[in-house]
Amino acid sequence: MMLKLNMIREKGFTVVELLAVLAILSIILSISIPSLRSVIAKSEEKACHANQQLIEEVYQRELLFVKFDLTFITYMIEHDLNQCPSKGLYTLKEEKVICSKHPREFKIEKPPSEVPWL
Repeated sequence: MMLKLNMIREKGFTVVELLAVLAILSIILSISIPSLRSVIAKSEEKACHANQQLIEEVYQRELLFVKFDLTFITYMIEHDLNQCPSKGLYTLKEEKVICSKHPREFKIEKPPSEVPWL
């Protein structure tokens, strides 16, 4: 009878084994969470830049073809487009949509110094 009780008790995990598993899981999580946050931040920034470009293009089209006197603020309120995925605010500066959290860098193309002749 005593032999059967010992066999039944040996089926579970010991406290040491459970603590070891918890320690390993905590190490894995502590390593993976910062990299996951950076991936999320980069994807939010890319989404914000895409939103900025899209808002810019659609606003310009609406100015040209629909409402000539539409202000940017009115347009943003009408379409509920005032925030980026990271809660940054969109504004219009020099005909470019800018986010308070994800400003875009605009490349200025320089004319070539020499024109190649064919």
